[in-house]
Amino acid sequence: MKLMKRDEKAGALRKQDMIPGVVYGHGIDAISVKVPRKEFVKSYEKFRQTKTFNCEIDQSPHQVYIKDVQRDVLNPEKITHFDLLKVSSSDKIHTRLPIVLLGRENIERQGLIVQQSLNDIDVKYQVGKGLESIEIDIVNFKDGDMLKVSDIKVPDYVDVLEDMDMLVASIAHPKVEAEPVEGEEVAEVPLVE
Repeated sequence: MKLMKRDEKAGALRKQDMIPGVVYGHGIDAISVKVPRKEFVKSYEKFRQTKTFNCEIDQSPHQVYIKDVQRDVLNPEKITHFDLLKVSSSDKIHTRLPIVLLGRENIERQGLIVQQSLNDIDVKYQVGKGLESIEIDIVNFKDGDMLKVSDIKVPDYVDVLEDMDMLVASIAHPKVEAEPVEGEEVAEVPLVE
């Protein structure tokens, strides 16, 4: 991705279909930059906020990762600003990775409900070892099974920063409320005044 230094205000850039951003981090002062929207979106779709990549600022190479994106309030798909963090090979990336439950459809076909309590997980890992998500196979889970953070298997280079006792997902039967039997009267509860 090729970035250009910018002096213009963010609003003026957005009218030109450019996205303003800032690059900061390892060994550099913060640099205000701009990039064509299409080029940034292409990089974002490829690297998300989990992988490092190389970019150029006025023909100077930098290894970065997307630290933050800001989105339009009325159109959340539209990115309005970004932060790139410059890193070195000895740095660690701190991010949240999405949790993907594999086999969910199989469990739901059995009439069970998968209740996912945690959708992403706080982690740190070495630059260059990027992950897109944490995939967990739950295909063999049964009614009453629970998955905690401590049960998640991650590569050795990933440090999990969540509470290990935190619930990720549980499997349960849907609750069915008993309907009153025909002819049976429902007891009235007296009101207290």
